[in-house]
Formats: sequence, structure tokens, C-alpha cells
Amino acid sequence: MDDLDWTPPLLTDKEHLFGPVARRLQRRTWLIWLLLCCLGAIPDLLASLTTLDIALEWQVFGWGLWLPGAGFMAVGGGASALFALTLALFVGAFLLWLLCGMVIAPPLVWAIAAIVAPTMAGDRVAPATWVVVPMLTLSLYALHRYLLHRNYQAAVLLGHKRSLRTPGWLAELDQTQSRVTDARDPSRVLTPDQLGGLRYILDRALQPVGQFEGFTRIDNFQLAGLRYQLNYISYGLAMLQRKYLPNFHGYLDQAQRYAIESLTAPEVCGYWKYENLWGNLSLNQDPIGTKDNVMLTGLSLPALTCYTENTGDRRYERQGALQFRPCRSSRTSYGHDAGSFVESIVWNWRRSPYFLYPCEPHWVFPICNAYALCGIKPFDRCNGTEFAADAYPSFMRMLDSEFVAPGGSLQPELSALIGISPFWNVTQMQMDNLLSVSQVFNGVHPGYARLWYVFGRHEYLKLTPDGLQLTQGSWSDCTDFGNYQNNPGMALGTIALAAREHGDDIIAEAALSKASELLTPLDREGVLAYKDISNTANINLAVARWARREDWLDTICRAPSRGESTGPILTECAYPDVLVARAVSDGAKLDLVLYDGVSPGTYPLQIERLQPNARYRVDGAQPSSFIAPANGMTILHVSIKDRTDVTITPQIAQS
Repeated sequence: MDDLDWTPPLLTDKEHLFGPVARRLQRRTWLIWLLLCCLGAIPDLLASLTTLDIALEWQVFGWGLWLPGAGFMAVGGGASALFALTLALFVGAFLLWLLCGMVIAPPLVWAIAAIVAPTMAGDRVAPATWVVVPMLTLSLYALHRYLLHRNYQAAVLLGHKRSLRTPGWLAELDQTQSRVTDARDPSRVLTPDQLGGLRYILDRALQPVGQFEGFTRIDNFQLAGLRYQLNYISYGLAMLQRKYLPNFHGYLDQAQRYAIESLTAPEVCGYWKYENLWGNLSLNQDPIGTKDNVMLTGLSLPALTCYTENTGDRRYERQGALQFRPCRSSRTSYGHDAGSFVESIVWNWRRSPYFLYPCEPHWVFPICNAYALCGIKPFDRCNGTEFAADAYPSFMRMLDSEFVAPGGSLQPELSALIGISPFWNVTQMQMDNLLSVSQVFNGVHPGYARLWYVFGRHEYLKLTPDGLQLTQGSWSDCTDFGNYQNNPGMALGTIALAAREHGDDIIAEAALSKASELLTPLDREGVLAYKDISNTANINLAVARWARREDWLDTICRAPSRGESTGPILTECAYPDVLVARAVSDGAKLDLVLYDGVSPGTYPLQIERLQPNARYRVDGAQPSSFIAPANGMTILHVSIKDRTDVTITPQIAQS
């Protein structure tokens, strides 16, 4: 972790709201629009200033190039009402582009209106056209410039306020931070409540690969998509294994493999064939070996590489280990592995104007690219490569110049086509973005991560006698982006996860308490989760119960200890009969803490990676001692009722 930058950046005033690349893209967009206006004016100018016989249809078509539906204004009369309808459809088409990458939708609406309007032309162009259409066009441009200026001034003012408050906020965080603990700390034992949250996740992740019972199923394009739910399972279980259960494989490994291998199902990856077609005009259906799509490749890579490093199981590094099947009706598949994920990410970084590259076609989200960089770090450690180190300078340079706005906030997203950010002033989006990136970027740049956490903590949250409250709006106003309903589940999970990563356990516990107060518990014995919120929200709330300070950072940036990699491991026990709350080794001894998940009883445990012919003493299970066989595997039987501790200690090797 010595190469990480822990120093919060200085808050400096930038001269512009957007960076140089974004401004260049914006200028290009305006120049194209100006060119369309000039071309559109030619037919009417020729008809008015020359003796040329210019068909009225061409004049109306020309006006239609100025604005979506402006041709209807040139027709005049009742057709003018279609101008407002066209503008509304254009806005809807823009949202389609934003939400599912359908870049063809806005120009298609514009083009159709421009083609249809001439068919309605009468015997002349409406007299007011030369005044109304140019004035509307100039008004829209003036509004754009005004909003840019207003947002820039607001960002600069925010930066001035933050520059005064941030040192105190950071000092307060330093004072309240909990200590950093690793898996060898005896306090890292899952409690019954934490096990209840884990059971919610395992109940979903221990079904057959490709089945999705208990998952939110709404759409597969936005945040309710199955890929996000699977990835959040992977992140949580990876941190759990590293920090509590490094020497337990068994059903914990199986659950992680489910989350990884289910990514290949048509229900999960099949969305890309549509987005690539209508967003990049490409027939390539491969969701990994493609331009863009960091929202699958980048977000999923930590699942593969953390699993490999935590378990030593390198199956996902074998060529073509994962066969992605984008079409349910076709047997065509695309073979990929951790290496080809990295290759796709690096290739896209090199060709993107922002270096960071898009999720949906032409929309770049920094957080998705941060996940990609986090996924490459364990890959480099396992394979002796330096892809992350090579990418880091360009990654941070472009992040600083293009995505960090005046005042220090991070742009939620930028268009790689026209250089705009439509979510600049959406309150919940800003809060969620600050807190989410504060967790994920802790594995990339802890200095920025700390800065964004204290911004989110102090600008959007407050502790009151009634518990945790929002400074802007109320919990009932929150949207759960995992199921698009009004509930605070996702917001509270995001807050709790970010607070845990930065050791702010006071806020984390307050968020979890607020969840217990506002949400309806799931009626299932032994499972701690909530009804009517999204699967993602329940997963994040469960992970926040067991996460602690810098768990994500350690999982991403630090290799497992030698004892975790070489010591004895628990490889088989029955779920949910046996719930494993701790499994840690110093390289020789194995410490286990177990709970009964259904009822007290005696259950078998399969222990592997023992030293052949070594004698072991067993405390808490039977037999009380044994000599390890040549294959290093043995079966123990343990009587479990509530918390049960089992220790396997090497004694004297046999000759």
C-alpha cells in the first residue's frame, strides 16, 4: 500500500466547470449545430434573395435542421403545435440515450421531424419563422451558457466553503475512526446479526448458476440489472473472506463462483448486444471484447481477481474459462478470462478521449473505471504484471482534469460524445456519488476518498436525537435505484458502507439503526434483511454490518498473509446447518468459530491442507487428536450449539 496517495488534494478554483477534453467536445457539438443552422437557412435565403425556384418542401426541411421540430413552425398554423411535441419526444429520446445508450434516438427524432414537416407544407413558409426559430435557437444557447456560468459560480462558492471546513472535518474523522483490524485479530468474529445478513446473501448465491430466485428483476439496462446484484455479492464475499474467513472455502467459494459464472447468462450479459447496436452501431455481441461496456467488464473484474487471490483457485485465469452467451436462442458464446478482461480494459483506456471509458455508449462514469483499476491490482499481484501501475498516472491525470469539478466534487458522469454531465444538480445523485466513490476510490487514491467521504458526511447527513437524518429532504424522498421505488434502503446501505470503509462506525451504526426503524424486516428465521427494498440494498446493508475500516482497501491493495495462503483450511461443511463465523490460520494452527444455523447438532467438518504425517490436537471437536494422512485431509465431527470454538493445533511430526 506504500504507493497509495493518502494526502487529500488541495481545493483549488478551476477556471472552468468542465475540463479541456469536455469543453472541446462541447465546442464541437455547438459547431455542428451552427453548421446545421447555416445549411438549413440556405434554401429560404435562396428563395428570398434570388430568382431560383426553390421548392417549399426544401425550405421547410431547412428550418427543421435548426431545432428538433422547427420545420413545423415553418409550416405554421396547427402544425406549429407539433414543434412542442417534437421537443418533448427529443427530451425523451435523450433520456433513452442516457439510460440505455441509445445514441441514435435523439438524432432519429430530429431527422424524422425534419422529413415529416415538408409533407405538411402549404403554399408558403410561415412569416414569423425568420424571427421565431433563430430566437429560440439563440435562447437555448444563452440558457446553456447561463446554466454553465451559474453552476460554475455555485461550484466555486462551494469550494470556498469547503476550503474553510475541510481541515476540521478531516481532523474530526481522524479522531472518530475505528482502528484497522485484520483477520488475525481475535475480535474479527461474525456476530449472529452479521451471520443473519450473510445468510440473506448465501441463500441467493448457493442456488444453481444462472438461476435468480430472490433477485430483483425489472430491467437489465440500469441499476436494477442482475450484473450489479451479482457484483455486489462478489465484493461483499471477497471482503468477508479476506477479513473473517480466509481459511474457509467450501460453500463460501461456491457462492463466489455462482456470482461470477452467472455473469455469462443471457439474462445478465445479453443487454449489451442491444446497447452496442443502437449506441455504437456495431453488430459485435461480445460483451467483454468490445468497445465500451466498463459497467460489465470493469465492475466484474474485482470479482474474478479477488476470488483468485483469496482462494488460490486460478480457474478464471484459464483461457476462455467463462463462456458468455448473449443470446438465449443461440449457442454462440464468447470465451473470456481474467486476462482478457484486463486486455479489454487497457485497450479501451488507451483509445478513450478521457482515458476513463464509457459504460453505456458515450457515457463515462468514474466509479466504474475505479472498479476496473481495483480489479487489475490483484491480477497484477497474482501474475507479476504492472498494468495498474502503468495506467495509474494517466488515470489520475484525467480524473483530476476532467472529472473533479471546481470545489472538489466528482462528476457522476460525462458524455464522451458531447461533453456534458446531466446529473450535476440532482441532490441524491450527488450524495450517493460522493459516498459511493469514497468507498471504491479508497483502493485507488485514499486522499480523494477521505475528502469525498467528509463532504458527503457533513453536507448531506446529520445526527439528531431522532437518529441519522438528511440535511436536504427526508428519507421518504429517497429513491432505491435498485428497484426504482421510493424507499431509503439503497441510500442507507451506501451511507453505511462508506462510513465503515473510513472507520466512522458512529455514522455506520446510525444508518443501520435507521434501516431497522424505517424498513420492514423479512419474516424468515435466522435471516436479517428487509421487505420491499431492492436486492442490492439488502446486500449492501448486510455487508455494512460486518465491514470495518479499510476492508475494501486491504482486499484490493494488499496480498493475503502467508498463513491465509498456506495454513489449514475448512473446505466442507453443510449450509445452513453450520455457519462459519471465523476461520483463520497463522500457517500452522486453524482457529474456527461456528454457529448452528438450523438446530443444535453434531456435524462433520472437512479439513484440508494439513501437513502430512503431522500430529494435531483438536479442541472443540472429535477426535481430540489425529495424525494427518498423506493427502493432508481429515474429517472432524463437532457438536454445535450457539457459538462453538474449534482449534486445530500441530503437535509433533511423525517420522
